[in-house]
Amino acid sequence: MTIVLRGESEVVEQARRQLEDLVPVWAVLDYTGYKVIQRELLLVKVSILGPEHVLAQMKSRRNSLPTATDLRSIPQKEQQQKEEDEYAHQIEIMSPSNALRQTHDHLHALTELTDLFKGKVVDVSSDCLSLELSAKPDRVDAFLKLLQPFGILEAARSGMMAMPRSLIYDRMESQGEEEELAEDVGSGVDAAPWIA
Repeated sequence: MTIVLRGESEVVEQARRQLEDLVPVWAVLDYTGYKVIQRELLLVKVSILGPEHVLAQMKSRRNSLPTATDLRSIPQKEQQQKEEDEYAHQIEIMSPSNALRQTHDHLHALTELTDLFKGKVVDVSSDCLSLELSAKPDRVDAFLKLLQPFGILEAARSGMMAMPRSLIYDRMESQGEEEELAEDVGSGVDAAPWIA
């Protein structure tokens, strides 16, 4: 689990000590002041039918059992249903060949966008595309913003994961200087809990 704390060093140190005291915690690693690799995993399902069909797609995927929130907001839902019905009448009915062309164009645009972000297409169906992206959190945010016009049906994010970057040693330096450099810089990671 990666936890990002911003604050004074005393507050961060107190939080670290409290986390170490929890029973299931094996180790707390503090990467403050170290260069780290940050990544977040995103799985997202996007409509390829076009944004005007997203509401209908989301309704068809919804669980059929009502929740307590649904039961409390029945009058609001009736008003929302009327608005959605009016909007549905405004949508131009396309011929099947035009719909197929539009779907193909959306599919092509989504795969190109995913390739630009070094993501993957992990599933394709007749009405949606599932995409995977592993990147820095700000890059994941940018990708999601660019997907919004197509119509996001579902999205799941892992949250940030972090790992310290490895040190790079100059091969030309002597062995003694390498050990001295390693002691000075260090990785900031206490490996004692795993060393038997």
